[in-house]
Amino acid sequence: MSYSRLYNNLFNFKERTGSAFSGLWHYRPARLYLLLTIIWQIIAWFQARFIFKNLSSDLLVLHYNVEFGTDLISQPNQIFYYPFGLLLFILLNLIICLLFYRHKDFKLFIDLLVGGAALFSIFINLALLSIYLINFR
Repeated sequence: MSYSRLYNNLFNFKERTGSAFSGLWHYRPARLYLLLTIIWQIIAWFQARFIFKNLSSDLLVLHYNVEFGTDLISQPNQIFYYPFGLLLFILLNLIICLLFYRHKDFKLFIDLLVGGAALFSIFINLALLSIYLINFR
């Protein structure tokens, strides 16, 4: 008996998730936000890989302050925390957005959460660009 209840719950979860993604995908600005977010996420991983591959020293400068100089130095593999954190942020915003798919202001949630994730991905790419400039120029 418990197997049928588990199967029923999994089937209901699949149906609700499918209808939530369908509602998200049929909203035209959401497609644009998701496309931009995916593109910026891929660019962030390529930037982090490029910085990691071309770094010649054992230390990586992650932050530079004009007044005090270098603030944050770490191991080179910590450059991958930026795109990984971005991926977690995107997934968290997408999950929160999908939880409210039956709400009357679902389109507002899409604009705020998925659009905010797209904007955050641009800022992460700018941060990776500044890390590149600090370490290689």
